Amino acid sequence: MLAPIVLAVVFQVQSVDPDFLKHPNLPIQMYRLPQMGGQQEIVIGPKVQPAQFFGYYAQYLQHFRPVGNDTNLTPNAPYYESERVGYMSDSVATYPHDGQTAYLIQTDGDYKQVLPITKKKSFNLDNKQRVSYWVSLTGKLLQVNSVITVTAGNWVMSATFGKDSYELFLNDPIKGERKSTINFANGSDKFDALFKPMLDGKKELLRKKEYTQLDPLTGAEVNYTAKSIGHWDGKSFGKPTDHGRYIDIDGGGKHERVYVNDDGILFHVDEPGMYYLGLDDLPSTPVK
Repeated sequence: MLAPIVLAVVFQVQSVDPDFLKHPNLPIQMYRLPQMGGQQEIVIGPKVQPAQFFGYYAQYLQHFRPVGNDTNLTPNAPYYESERVGYMSDSVATYPHDGQTAYLIQTDGDYKQVLPITKKKSFNLDNKQRVSYWVSLTGKLLQVNSVITVTAGNWVMSATFGKDSYELFLNDPIKGERKSTINFANGSDKFDALFKPMLDGKKELLRKKEYTQLDPLTGAEVNYTAKSIGHWDGKSFGKPTDHGRYIDIDGGGKHERVYVNDDGILFHVDEPGMYYLGLDDLPSTPVK
């Protein structure tokens, strides 16, 4: 993220354009991109399910201010307040892909970004992204497509995986279209490990796995580690008791904590910077 003074300079330079506040053409680093899904499939593998919707929330530290003679609240006691700032959806279905049946894992994200420029002016941005993963029924990653949509334009990344290499396509408003063939340094195992199941209900299949994804802006390979950390017990969606595991995912300078119950349902993800994803409602049909 660029410093506020840079934002002010950009505004001063561009303020001659009355449409700039509504459709600013900012450097891509100034946009906070949506939080995407796929965590459930990273943990339990691809299983057919209709779209699940999650709220994307920001938490803010507040302090109680008792009113009148209310002595039940401690003055200035800290608490956190959540504000919904976007959403994420995640679905899995089977479709034909290049002559074979494959899983299509699709996740959409939206983030309502308020980017201050001065004390009285700000950009109100609606940042979107869609990522689609094609995975064979045996777990091999076949293709990844990503489209990021911000007021500065669209950033497109697509990769089609073969036996010894993958074909990478990138297109954005800055550098235009680029195509390249990338040979695997050590085979495709780390790409295929992305959706290799770690849990099967209460049974732990993998305590830890390492996998590789492609940066949606640059196409660079980014290494990740997912590790099953422990069990949780609590309440969820009206159930008096619920159980499951939480998994830490680290990579690309980012840390997530993923909560999955024993039915294989993702319902909460802790994100960096006091953000989190929360499941809106239980899926209408069980994952299978």
